[in-house]
Amino acid sequence: MKKMNMGLPQRRLWEFKGFTICRLLGLAFDEKELIKIFNKFKFSCGQRLSEGELHGALVHNCTAPNPVSKYVEKLLKRRFEPYQNRVGE
Repeated sequence: MKKMNMGLPQRRLWEFKGFTICRLLGLAFDEKELIKIFNKFKFSCGQRLSEGELHGALVHNCTAPNPVSKYVEKLLKRRFEPYQNRVGE
C-alpha cells in the first residue's frame, strides 16, 4: 500500500463512510463527468436521471470495491495527486 507524506496509509474510496464519499464525489464531478462515468459502464439509465440521482447512484456504487469504484478512485487520484504533497505545508 502506498504511503502518504505523513506516514499514514492511504484509504481506498470504498473504505470511507457514505456521507464522505458523497462529499468527495459532489466536489469532484459535474453532471457531464457523471454521465461519462455512467456511459463508460453502460448504465442505460444514465441519460434519464437528474444530476442528483446520478450522483446518488455513483455514491452507492462507490461504497464497495467493484470496477466502478476502482475507476472513480483512479479518476480522483489522477485529478488530485498533484496536490498531495501540498497538504500540511
